[in-house]
Parts: sequence; C-alpha cells; structure tokens
Amino acid sequence: MRRVDTLRLMLPRARDLESSPLRCAWRSGADAWEVELLDGLPAVARRFQPRQVEACLHPADVSMAQVELPPLAIRRQRIAVLGAVELLALGPASDLAVGFGARNDEGRVPVAWMSGRALSALVQVLKSHGVDVDAVLPPPAFLPGPEDGPDGAVAATVVGDWAIARTGAGEGIACPIPQGRIDAAQIEARLKPHLPEARPLHLLAADTPVEAAQSMGGSGWSWSLPVGHAAQAGHRRPWLLPLAGWTVAALAVWLVGLNLYASRIAAQGQMLTRQMAAQVKAAYPEVPVILNPLQQARQLRDARRAGAATGGTEAGSFAALMRASTGLLTQAQGQVQRLEFRDDRLELRWRDGAAPSTDELKSLQDRALQHGLAVSAEPGGLRIEAGAVEKGAGPTPRAASAAGATR
Repeated sequence: MRRVDTLRLMLPRARDLESSPLRCAWRSGADAWEVELLDGLPAVARRFQPRQVEACLHPADVSMAQVELPPLAIRRQRIAVLGAVELLALGPASDLAVGFGARNDEGRVPVAWMSGRALSALVQVLKSHGVDVDAVLPPPAFLPGPEDGPDGAVAATVVGDWAIARTGAGEGIACPIPQGRIDAAQIEARLKPHLPEARPLHLLAADTPVEAAQSMGGSGWSWSLPVGHAAQAGHRRPWLLPLAGWTVAALAVWLVGLNLYASRIAAQGQMLTRQMAAQVKAAYPEVPVILNPLQQARQLRDARRAGAATGGTEAGSFAALMRASTGLLTQAQGQVQRLEFRDDRLELRWRDGAAPSTDELKSLQDRALQHGLAVSAEPGGLRIEAGAVEKGAGPTPRAASAAGATR
C-alpha cells in the first residue's frame, strides 16, 4: 500500500461506479502528478493510503451554470444562489447538493448542483469500498487553469461523451458531444462559443501519459459540493431557519397589534354604547332600563310620532308598559338581542343561549301577573303585554298596588 498526500479520482457515471475502472492521479509533497487507470474501487483502496482524497464528478451526474448576482455578503450570497438554482433546477433546493464559487468581475457566480440523495449514495459507495472522500468537485476542477496553460489557453479534455474545459480559477464548462465523434476541430467548435474571448483552446488527450497527468494536475480550484452530513443538513435550506424566525416574530408583532387594535375598537364601542344609552335616557326619562339604545330610541321616536297623530294613546301605552316591565327586564341586561313595541305589546328576542328555562319562564310569568302583565313565550323570545291593567278587566288590588309600586 502506497502512502500519498493527495489522491484524485475521475469518477465514472454514478450508476457505473462499482463496475467501471477509475482514472487516478496522486502525488506526495511537491512531486509531479502520476496517473494510472485502475480496475475499480477495491483496487484503489488496496493500492493507496492517502491523506486526502478528491473526487471529480462525471459531467452527466452534475449540472453547472453561472448566475448573475449583485455584490452580497457570503451568507446572503448563499441564499441568492439557492434561489437561483431553484429556478434553474425547477425544484426545491432542499433536495439538492449545491456548491458555488466566488463572484467574478462580471458579476457572475459559478454553481454546480446534483441530487442530494444521489451524492450521499455516491459517497457511501466510495466509503463502503474503503475510499473516504474529502472533497467532491465539479468535472473541470482537475484541469489546469488558464494561468497555468501555454499563452493563457483554456485547458479542455474529453470524458466519455462530454467535453469539459476550465475557463478560470474556479470556473468551467461541460458540453455533451455526439457519441464516437472526438475530432479536435469538432470539440473546439462545440466549446468555443462558451469560452472567454480571445482565449485559445488547449485540448489534452487522456490517453497520453503527459497530457493525462496535466488533465488531472490543475490547482487553485477553491469550491466543491458538500459531502456527507453537509449534503443533508447543509442543503435543507439553512436560510429557512432565520427566515422562519423573522416570520414568526413579524406574525407575533402583527397579532399583538391586531389584539391591541381590537381592544381599542371594543372599548370605543362600549363607550359609544354608554353614550347612546345616556342620550336615550336623557331624551326619554320615562324609560327605566336601556337595553338596546338605538333600537329603543327608534321605537320611542316612532311611538311618540304615532301618539301625536292619535292623541298620545300609543305613546302612553308604551311608556306604561315599559315602566311595568322594569322589574322583569332588570335580570335580562346584556341578554336581549332585539326589543320591539307593536300593537300595544313588547316583543323581546333573546341572544343565542340566553333563553330562560321552563322553571325560570314560569317564575317570570308569575311575577308578571303581580305587575299586571301577561308574559307568553315565543320561539327565541317573549311577548309582554298588559293584562288586566290595560285590557279593561280591572286589576286585583294586589296587582294594582304592585304596578303602582313599580312606577
């Protein structure tokens, strides 16, 4: 087993990882990179004892792009990148493993993403064969940067049915090519539209030892996709936690404000009701109990108008009936929904759940007889009208005295 400082793996497609050979590059210290094609993961685990393992994904397993962003702090930049990736991937970023690099002078940020579950499964397969990966990189990461190439040329190579190129220190592209067509001119024509202007292309052949070593010996790549727990925890929208906190705080402030506003409106409503009751009492002092100021004021007004037209009979009847009913209605304050006076009788409607029981109704009728009134139950309310007092039958001395006392 050979001890090395850094071991690099150019991975095949994830579905073929356990059955395909792997191209490996390694070095110790400042030595040159050595490259070899090994039979598979078991051979890699038996051959090397590395301090650090870096793996480049196959272009078919990962998506790459550049997104334009304004200058942002690192934390805000991550939120913006995840939002942009959601639009590009047409799915939630919580299901993806997303890596991104530094913003360049043109305001573009290189990003790469793949399924978080697929990446976790890939890392687990490597680990099950004795290969613990420290970094999972996008496909162009192992290529030399333009600053390391001849005349600033952009290094490119072919990986299966894909052509990959490294266009900057932390930037690169991957383009599919027709199967079996690896003509250098066609590859250059495929990559040229995506290259920086005035940059020549340097195509490295993976089947020659020198260029194969060059294709896996690049340096300076500074970002990767998250590995292991980072792929699971780091990409479940970590920005949602502070966002949820601020949302809850804003909702709490809104609810407190809403409650304060509702309390103030309720207090103003109660004050208005008291003021209306006082005004009705001042305008109609003969009314002993004010239950519904607006309704009673309308009825008293209509009764007075009708009384003025008919010589005051109805108005007097209403006032007498209200005075006689005072002893009955004092316990009903706050329980009456509507009170109407028509045809020399009071019609009272209870609020929901405020109707008296059978025993309470009988007691109320007995007390009404003592005041010279007749009380009869109606659906949802009562009907109160003058008994012997107003109907001419003549009250008993006890009923008359009770009615007089009520007045």
